[in-house]
Amino acid sequence: MKKRVAHFWELIRVIANCIQMSFQSSHKYFILRVAFACIGIAAPFLSIYLSREIVNALVAGFSQKEMASYYFSQFLFFAIFLILSEVLQRICDSLSEYCERMHRDIIMNYTRNEISKKAAALDLSYFDSVEFYNELQDATQNSYQINETAFRAIQLLRFLIQLVIALVCVMQFHMLYGLLLLLSGIPGVLFNQAMFEKLYSWQRSTLGLERKITYLVSLLTQRIFAKDVRQYGIGEHITDQYNRLWKDWFGEKKKVSATYIKRVAFASILPQIVTLAAILQIGQQIFFGSYTVGDYSYYYGLITQLLSSIYLVISYYGFLSDGKIRVLNYMKFQKWENRIKDEGELTLSGDFHVEFKDVTFSYLPGQPVLKKIQLAFSSKDRIAFVGINGSGKSTMIKLLLRLYDPDEGSILINGIDIKKYSIRSIRDSFGVLFQDYCNYAFRVKDSVTLSNLPRESDMDQIHKALEQSGAAPFVNQFKNGLDTYLTRQYEESGEELSGGQWQKIALARTFFKTDSKMMILDEPSAALDPQSEHDLFERFRELYRDKGAIFVSHRLSNIMAADNIVVIENGEIIEQGDHEQLMDANGRYAYLFRLQAKNYEVKKDRSR
Repeated sequence: MKKRVAHFWELIRVIANCIQMSFQSSHKYFILRVAFACIGIAAPFLSIYLSREIVNALVAGFSQKEMASYYFSQFLFFAIFLILSEVLQRICDSLSEYCERMHRDIIMNYTRNEISKKAAALDLSYFDSVEFYNELQDATQNSYQINETAFRAIQLLRFLIQLVIALVCVMQFHMLYGLLLLLSGIPGVLFNQAMFEKLYSWQRSTLGLERKITYLVSLLTQRIFAKDVRQYGIGEHITDQYNRLWKDWFGEKKKVSATYIKRVAFASILPQIVTLAAILQIGQQIFFGSYTVGDYSYYYGLITQLLSSIYLVISYYGFLSDGKIRVLNYMKFQKWENRIKDEGELTLSGDFHVEFKDVTFSYLPGQPVLKKIQLAFSSKDRIAFVGINGSGKSTMIKLLLRLYDPDEGSILINGIDIKKYSIRSIRDSFGVLFQDYCNYAFRVKDSVTLSNLPRESDMDQIHKALEQSGAAPFVNQFKNGLDTYLTRQYEESGEELSGGQWQKIALARTFFKTDSKMMILDEPSAALDPQSEHDLFERFRELYRDKGAIFVSHRLSNIMAADNIVVIENGEIIEQGDHEQLMDANGRYAYLFRLQAKNYEVKKDRSR
């Protein structure tokens, strides 16, 4: 019993939140929909009453010929009144449907915005978690329930009022039948609630499977996979995988649904049995002269309305129970908190000095990616991180930008813990090109200025950034120049770029952030041809004349001029120094450098 009481009050809390969000999304449509729901309460009872008067007038006029004109005028009055009321109700229904469609779109936009803002504000670490993607998918799929829950609650209140009115009227005929009709609906309420809870529990357990199904569909529908699908002829193979997973998903859903639908179907028979008994007694009363034929129409209409209200109350309570669970998970997602707290009150500006002190970090518990890192540099230095894939180079950059926080140790800026600075001021101090940079389907100038939106109208700086990155030659050939859309996802006339061209656009975005004190370039030449790579590093020398830089690169010839080359292996710094010092040390760096240099040697003897 306590569990059911707790369920009820939790449902009330969810409904209140949904109504609040619905009202906040649009005051106008919310008020209109409530008004139309109120009008709908009286409509069926007016129709039942008028129908009784019409039938009575017809019967009386038929049996009393001398009063035919009088009863015909009564019939005409009630018939016109009935038609006018139904026309008015149809108009209200149409307007209500229109408001519902408009309001639903507004609420969907509202919740989509809320989910997007929440996801954008969460720590990067959440995106490493399967649980996050499950919860994000669940919140996105079920956000529509906010609208449904709010107005199903209002409709439930409407049906409850109609139920009470119909019950009082039926009990005037016979109290026992009114109570029996009411009690006969209780099993349906319980079975419906149990079914919805079981179905949602099952759905939660298959979120991972649904995500796999969605991914397989994306392989066949997204352009990024189109070449591989056609080259390797794997369309049918992926479709087969999709069908296997879907059959497993659907089979389990069918099994869960079938178990409860039988009970719900059985429960729906009980009210019909009571109705049959009530109709038989009304018919008997008419034959013995206690009731008129119009009374049969009246009470049968009330019984039908009572049964309809009971059914709708059962259904809508079930819908609300189902919606409650789904909305709770939406609300739960909205309450997720960042592990990285942006509580620093200091603002980082001007030149600075960074020190990693015994920094250890793991993405997964017990699997450290960095171990006891000790490193110091200033914003004027040119630092290079060298090491094989997975050694921890990019992780150090993520820690420096506070995308993650160390598990142990600390990072100091100007001798102060990095956590005491605002995150925004730290990130604004760096211009960054990540290894996995993003390709935006916006216009060229929009794609460039994303890194520094306050200066998005600075056309001179946009052109300069494109020149510095090497993107200007191909951008200048576009018919619409800076207004050219990249890819055809936004505009049919958009331009498709090569990998190297995309990287130059990303570099331009990095160069556009002129107010940064230090540049971070994670494999900046990975997608460039040798000539473009050479040109790029020539530009870097000019770009970094008054700034420091952090390079992450596998091509050691590009970082020979760095002030400090930091060699990382298995999460530890094993060597550091400039190029000459490391070559003289004849350690890991010297080995890797000679290994790469050997690949560029031109052999005099070539096999024919």
